[in-house]
Amino acid sequence: MKAAWQRLLILIGPYPWAAAIGRRTAHADALLRRWSRGRIGLISVHGMTPFLLTTTGRTSGLPRTSALLCVLDGPDLIVAGSNFGRPHHPHWSANLVACPAARVQIRGVAHRARACLVTDTAEHHRLWTLLVAACPTYDTYAARTPRRIRIFRLSPVSNRATRSTCCPKPDHPATSD
Repeated sequence: MKAAWQRLLILIGPYPWAAAIGRRTAHADALLRRWSRGRIGLISVHGMTPFLLTTTGRTSGLPRTSALLCVLDGPDLIVAGSNFGRPHHPHWSANLVACPAARVQIRGVAHRARACLVTDTAEHHRLWTLLVAACPTYDTYAARTPRRIRIFRLSPVSNRATRSTCCPKPDHPATSD
């Protein structure tokens, strides 16, 4: 089954309409996963784990939730900011750069996490290889965009750890972050 799914992704991945469908499906998936507390979703790729990521908006200070896919590397979640190969980084990745404190929900279980943007070239390559092995379409996305796709390592944070204050709420409201 995995090979058939990957062949389908490789086949349709290069078409711009596939990315447009993927973006719309991701929004619907986020709503369904929130409603079902992470138990039901639309997006699932064999070899990748679907999850909800809640970040703090870098300009609004409000919680922002996205449905994403990740691979596991030990206890950590590895996620790529591919944005389906669009020329700009996804908003959630800019939010993590501004404030690495996050909340992840996998299979209905939520916990706090700390994001680390992978900047080391060798580590980026190693993690990229893991991501592409699980979902070959990432190579298509990389070829489609002029930017280097960001990779984040989301590490679990102990419940006893002090709450992060890296992203205080701004004095002015904003609508896009």
